[in-house]
Amino acid sequence: MPRWIRATNNKHCPVCNGKSWCSWSDNGSLRYVTCMRNSLGAVKSFVPNNMSATAYLHIIGDGESKPYTQVLKQTNIASIERRHRVYGELLKLSLSAFHKAYLFERGWSIKELDEVQYVSFPETHVRNELVSNLAESTKLEGIPGFFIDTTNTWRFVGGDGILLPVRDEQNHVTGFQINTQDAILRYYRSGKLDVDKTTAYPKYIWLSSAPVIVDKGVSGYIKRKTGVGAEVRPHFSGFSKPEDEFDFVHVKEVIITEGILKADRIRFSTGIPTIGQPGVGVGNNIIAKFVADANAVIVAYDADWRKNDHVKLAMGRLLTELSSLHGNDGLFVAVWDEEFGKGLDDVLQNGFYEQVTFAMAKDWLNEHGVCK
Repeated sequence: MPRWIRATNNKHCPVCNGKSWCSWSDNGSLRYVTCMRNSLGAVKSFVPNNMSATAYLHIIGDGESKPYTQVLKQTNIASIERRHRVYGELLKLSLSAFHKAYLFERGWSIKELDEVQYVSFPETHVRNELVSNLAESTKLEGIPGFFIDTTNTWRFVGGDGILLPVRDEQNHVTGFQINTQDAILRYYRSGKLDVDKTTAYPKYIWLSSAPVIVDKGVSGYIKRKTGVGAEVRPHFSGFSKPEDEFDFVHVKEVIITEGILKADRIRFSTGIPTIGQPGVGVGNNIIAKFVADANAVIVAYDADWRKNDHVKLAMGRLLTELSSLHGNDGLFVAVWDEEFGKGLDDVLQNGFYEQVTFAMAKDWLNEHGVCK
C-alpha cells in the first residue's frame, strides 16, 4: 500500500504549494495528489469522507510540481467572456419534467427556475446536434465540457443530472456544476440529498472535459487530450446582469454559504444576494475583495461545522480573511442547531427563521479558537 503524506510547513503540496490540507502518495514514478485548492488539470473532483470541501485529484510524475495532465499540454481554458457566450447556448436547453418535479419538491417555483436557468443535461442526439451547430459558428477550444475526439469531431461530455450555472460578479456564466442523477434518485429513495460514506458517487460534479489518464497496467493512454478542466470559483447569485449598470463594489448585504444550488435557494428565500463556495475555502480572496465595502456580511456555513473540524477551520480562515479587508463591524456568523436543518436553505424552507441567530465574527473566532 502506498504511504500518504500530508502537507506541512516543511512539506508543501506539489500542486498548489500549500502548507496544509493537501496530501499525496509516494508510490514510485507517479504520485496521486489530493489537492484542496487547485482544480486546473485535475483528473477528477470529489468530496472526501468526513469533509464537505471539494478535493481535486492530480496525477503527477515523481519530482514534478505541476499536474501530469498539464505536462501533457492540457488546452488553456477560454476567457470568461468566451465561456459565457458558449454557455449561453446551453442555457437554451430545457429542464425535464422529472427534474422540475424534484426542484419543486425542494421548494422552487417556476419563476425562480426561469431566473436561475437550470437545465437538464441533454440526451445524446440533442447533445450531438447542439455541438454540431456550435462548432460551425463558435470557437469551442478551451471551453470545459468540449473536446475533439480521435475522428476530429467536437464532442460534449458531462453527466446525467441538472446543469447549475456558476456565475461571476457580473453574472457571466463561467462554468457549470451538475447535480448528479444518482444523487437526485437517492433523494427520492431516502428523502435526503446527503451522500453517506459508502456511496460511490458525488452529489455534485463539475462540467469538465479535462484529459484523463486511462490506466492499462504497465501502459496507458490519455483520453480527451484536447479537453480542459473546469475553473472552480465562487458563484455569485442575485447581484446583477452583464448589461446592467451596477456598482459592484458597494453591496449593502451579502450572505456567504457552501454550494451553488444552496446559494441560489438562500437568495430567493431571503432576498439577499448570496455567494456560494463550491467547497469550503474556495475563492476566499475573490470574495473578500468583493465584499470589502458591504454594510453587512453573513457567513452561513452548514451547521455541521460544530462536529467537523475541517469545516470549522475553513470557516475560521474565511472569517479571518474577510475581517482583514472588511473589518469586524458588520461581519457576522449565522448560527442554528442542526435539528432545524443542516444548511440555511433547509432551515428557511422548514420555516425555522426564528431559530437563526447572528454572532459577531470576532466573538465566534474567540470562542472557537480558530485563526485568531
